Amino acid sequence: MSTAQIAEQTAKVSHRCSCGCSDCQGDCCSLECLIRPNFFCGQLLTDRDLKVFVDWVSAKSALQRFREGWGVVCGFETTCSHKDKEHNRVYVGEGYAVDCCGRDIVVCEPIWYDFQCDTLSDPCCREKKPSSLGPSLSQRTPPPGTSFLGSIPFEELRAFDLCLVSDEQMTGGQRAMLRGNCAPMDDCQFTRVKETGKLVAKEVTDPFAPAVHHDVDVYRQKLRDFAEEVRDNSTTPLNLLAFLTGKLYTFCFVEDWLCKLSRQASGPPDKWRDAVIPYIVQDFRNHYFLCSCVSCAGNSCDGDGVPLSRVWIWDRKDANCRMCKVVYIESQPPYRRSLSRACRPTEPGCLDISRYIWRDKDEVHEELRRMGYDIAPHESGMNDIPILEEKEILCVRQRDKTQMHFRLDPYGRPRVVAFQGS
Repeated sequence: MSTAQIAEQTAKVSHRCSCGCSDCQGDCCSLECLIRPNFFCGQLLTDRDLKVFVDWVSAKSALQRFREGWGVVCGFETTCSHKDKEHNRVYVGEGYAVDCCGRDIVVCEPIWYDFQCDTLSDPCCREKKPSSLGPSLSQRTPPPGTSFLGSIPFEELRAFDLCLVSDEQMTGGQRAMLRGNCAPMDDCQFTRVKETGKLVAKEVTDPFAPAVHHDVDVYRQKLRDFAEEVRDNSTTPLNLLAFLTGKLYTFCFVEDWLCKLSRQASGPPDKWRDAVIPYIVQDFRNHYFLCSCVSCAGNSCDGDGVPLSRVWIWDRKDANCRMCKVVYIESQPPYRRSLSRACRPTEPGCLDISRYIWRDKDEVHEELRRMGYDIAPHESGMNDIPILEEKEILCVRQRDKTQMHFRLDPYGRPRVVAFQGS
C-alpha cells in the first residue's frame, strides 16, 4: 500500500463530525453512542489510540447538554466601543458558555466583532433600497420615516444577532523525533489545542418577529392531517388496522381490538369508531410530545452558536455623511440564552405544558397550581375525538385562562390529554 493510500485511509478513519449542526445536518447535536478505548498489557499505542481516548472524554462530557442544557453560564457582556474609528465594533467580555452540542466555550480575554455594512470598497456605505417587506412584515415594522431609536429613521437601521461559536487554535509547534511513512520528517506538528470561542453575526430579516418560534402551528397541522387519515381509513375495522400498522406507540392493544371487531359475525357495533379513534389520536399526542435528545432544536443562531445579543446598526449614506455605527445592543433574553434545558422552544414567559400530556390529572393540577397557573380541569368523554383545532395550546402564561382536558385510562386513573386556551 502506498504512502498516499495510507494517509487517505487514516484521514477517513480519524475524521469526526465537528458537531456543527449546519455542517453535519444536526447529526452531531443528537445523541451519540460512546465508544471507550480499551488498553492491554503489551499494546502498541499510537497517536490514533490516544485520539480515540480524547474523543471519548469529549463526547462523554458533551452529554451534559441533555442533562443541564446549554447557553451562557456567566460573563460575555456585550458593549459598544468608545474608541475613535471603532463605531462599528462591539466588545464581548470574558466568560463561560456551553454550546448546544455540549462543548465548553471559555474565553479568557475580551474579543470583538466589526460589523460591515455592504460593499468591500466602502464597508460603511450603503445605498438606500426600496423596501421589499412582505405584507406580514410591513404590518409589524414602523412605516417609512418613523423614528425608532431616538431620532434615527427606521429604514436606516439594520439588526444583527451576535452569536458565540466554538473555536480551536493550534499552538506548541514541534518536530517529530521519530516518524513512520505517514508524513515527511521535516513537518512541524502542533502539540496543543487552545479551545476558545469566536463571534459571528447574521442579519435579521424581520427584527419584530418573535425571537423563539413555538411549533404549535406545526403540531396542529400534523394532528389534523393524521386525524383526517384515520377517519378516511376507518370505513371498516380491517381497513383501519391495515392503516395503523407501525403507527402505534402507546396503545398497542388497539390492533388486537380492531382485529376482534373485524372478525365478529354480526359486524362491528354502530359506534365502534367513537370508542377506538380517541385512543389512536391520543397515541399520536403521547408520541409527539416525548422529549427527544436534540439539543439544538429552536436555536436562533445558525448551526450550534450560543446567542449573546441583538445589535442594531445605523447604516446611512448621503452627500455629507457615511455611517456604519452600533447604536443599540439588546443583551437580555430572548436575544441572549442563559444556561437552560428545554424539550422544545417556547416564547418568553410561556411555560411548556406539552410535557404534562398523559400524566395524572391531580398531580399536574397541583404542580401547576403551586407555580401560580390557573388551570381548570375538564373531563372529556371517550366518545369525543380529542382534536381542539386552533384552541389547543402547548404553552401557557400565568395570566391565561386554560382548561385541562382529561379522561380515564384503562386503570380508571384520570390522565391529561390536552390543554385548551380560552
